[in-house]
Amino acid sequence: MEDSYLVNLDGTGYFSSNKLYSPACLEKKSRSDKITYHLQAVGAALVCPGFKEVIPLCPEIIRKQDGITKNDCEHNATKRMLGKLREDHPHMNFIINEDGLASNAPHLSDIEKHGFHYISGVKEGDHKYLFAFVDQAVEDSESIELTIASCAVPVPVPDGKSRMRPLTP
Repeated sequence: MEDSYLVNLDGTGYFSSNKLYSPACLEKKSRSDKITYHLQAVGAALVCPGFKEVIPLCPEIIRKQDGITKNDCEHNATKRMLGKLREDHPHMNFIINEDGLASNAPHLSDIEKHGFHYISGVKEGDHKYLFAFVDQAVEDSESIELTIASCAVPVPVPDGKSRMRPLTP
C-alpha cells in the first residue's frame, strides 16, 4: 500500500434556509410541517499524514434523484463519486477514509468493486456484531490486530461473508 493515495471523504451541508430556496434544494419537513431547504455534497481530498496541505477533489452534489421531489442521499452521491474517481484515475491506488456512517457491508462492497482499500470508522453502538466478534476473539485468546496496514483476522459481516482480508504492503 506504499503506492496508494489516502482520500478523506465525507458529506457536508453548505446551505440551509427556511425561506430561501432554489429548484436544486433538497427539502426536509419537520413534524410541524415546517420545510427547511438545504444543499449538501460529498467532499473528498487527497491527504498525507504529517502535511497540512490537501488536494481537494471535485465534490459530488447530493441532489434530488428524480429532479423534482425525491431527495438523494450521501450514500448514492458517494457511489457516484467513487465511480468517477476510478474512471478519472484508472491506474492509481486509493485508500478511502470515511466515518462510521460508511461502515456497512453494501458500501464497503461498493468501495471494493472499484479496487480501493478503505479505512472506516466504527462505533460500538452502531456495530454490535463486529464488537461481539472482537470480544469473543479476545476471550478465545486469538490475536486481533486492526491497523491501517493489516487485519490479522478476517472479520465477518452479518451476511456471512468476510469483507476484511489481510492487506499486504
